[in-house]
Amino acid sequence: EQARALGMEAVSVSREMDDKWTVARNFVWLGIVTAYKGDDYEEAAGFLEEGFALILEVGDWEWVAYSLDSFAVLAGAKAQGERAARLWGAAEALRKSIGAPLHGTDRPDYDRSVAAVRSQLDDAAWEAAFAEGRAMSAEEAAEYALSKEVAHAAERPLAGGGTRKPSPAGSGRSRLWWHKGSPPARSLKSW
Repeated sequence: EQARALGMEAVSVSREMDDKWTVARNFVWLGIVTAYKGDDYEEAAGFLEEGFALILEVGDWEWVAYSLDSFAVLAGAKAQGERAARLWGAAEALRKSIGAPLHGTDRPDYDRSVAAVRSQLDDAAWEAAFAEGRAMSAEEAAEYALSKEVAHAAERPLAGGGTRKPSPAGSGRSRLWWHKGSPPARSLKSW
């Protein structure tokens, strides 16, 4: 509870300073903490959705990956194992493309959450869904994270009609670059 109170205070101070980047990170952090704590998934989703929109806007790709992890935790808590696996696959691919591996201090919560979701699926279903996530572009992963859908990613309808076909891993997917200390100026739409 103290962490939540401090996080909300940090959001308030960041808003007063008109620091969108810090507001975004604080909301995502609140979502991460609340998701991993596991006591209020709706509140976690609210924090994540608000922070994720801002994170995408400022282009902090490492925190996009953290957000995808947290959305995966939420999906796993709702017994949406394949959705969770896709989101974790997308987060892993993003981390690899920007050269920002998961921090060691985050590994125990991550491993515990992944293990819980893997137990919901057989190995083939896990591997297939994880591979689909790894094949998503950053824009597709962001759209998928914010959607409420649970359907198979390859069957997802596109806005203009038709269906999305997952691209093979590494096939012309946009590479995202994150620079320590300052977020890139580009928005997700420019990729």
